[in-house]
Amino acid sequence: MSPNPPTQPRRPGQARVLVFRRRHRLEHDTEYSAVYAHKLRKARGPLSIHILPTDRPEPRLGLSVSKRVGSAVARARLKRLIREAFRQIRPDLPRPTGPGMRSYDIIVSPRRSGRASLDEYTRLLGELIDEASREQARRDRRAAERAPGDA
Repeated sequence: MSPNPPTQPRRPGQARVLVFRRRHRLEHDTEYSAVYAHKLRKARGPLSIHILPTDRPEPRLGLSVSKRVGSAVARARLKRLIREAFRQIRPDLPRPTGPGMRSYDIIVSPRRSGRASLDEYTRLLGELIDEASREQARRDRRAAERAPGDA
């Protein structure tokens, strides 16, 4: 049996296939730099996120895990947990409200703290992204209010 999901469209009532493919990742330094330069950061507990609205059709995840978090084994485990948490919440993530924006690029940076379970990371990641999305909507509204007065 192939591990790849079927390519046929999902029928009503059929289970949703949750995957984490290469197109769901930030891969280049320039992509990371753009997200950091946007300067929208939210942090709580063991996670910190940076977020940037984009015109891409799907949200993408980038990970930045410091050696201070632990050994290579600990860092790899933590990355797997965060990828899995993202994979589970990806279909339900909020969409940006800005013109032409369709999804977010998200960088997650775990901070040095006690271990958390997958459920905790999933909940926390969803809350942080929702909070950052609301902040982005406020920024978009303020920019739209300022724009007509500038011209």
